[in-house]
Amino acid sequence: MIRGYALVLGLLVIASALFAGWYGSTRVVYFAPALFEQSIECGFEEGDREPVLDSFEADWYGEALRGFDEPSLYRASLVPEASGRTLRFTWLRSFHDPIFVRIDWFADGGAQLTAGQRAKGRREGSQTRRVSRRLTPDELQELDAVLIRSALADQPPKFCDVGTDGARWIIESVEPSTGYIYVNRWTPEDGPVRDIGLHMVGLTGWQIARVY
Repeated sequence: MIRGYALVLGLLVIASALFAGWYGSTRVVYFAPALFEQSIECGFEEGDREPVLDSFEADWYGEALRGFDEPSLYRASLVPEASGRTLRFTWLRSFHDPIFVRIDWFADGGAQLTAGQRAKGRREGSQTRRVSRRLTPDELQELDAVLIRSALADQPPKFCDVGTDGARWIIESVEPSTGYIYVNRWTPEDGPVRDIGLHMVGLTGWQIARVY
């Protein structure tokens, strides 16, 4: 009896290990490992620093992107000869459904807009509304103007701006000249991240009741 129990327990341990290995190998890595190693100075005491990205945040943000069936821009950046230019805004709000807006540029200079809004608690891939269309030349020109003013590549990846309620505004970008860029802000009232995020959401044509 004891030997049988031990055998079953051993098989369960092996199965769990195999599942963990499979899950780890198939789970999409959304963010650059270097972000976990970087830190910013916060607080008034010397040495009081906060990581740019921790495991809790990575799981939270990654879960939202998986729910949209979104690709990893970080992984795309690892193959520069195969990746083009992509910009993504992920908007995670405390009291409203998450939204993402992604823009992919083509070799001919045009670009495709893809956006989705997903009700909280729904299964992955289930979205309440979605839009996918090619941007017009005028829209592209206006977007480029916003991006030039914002100088995204020069922005710090994170500020010491946190609170209990609000929203995460996450901008990711990948292109051959700059590689992978990650910028995260908490409820920005102004600044480049807010400008880019609002402009990208505006391209969807959706009416957003509350912006925070």
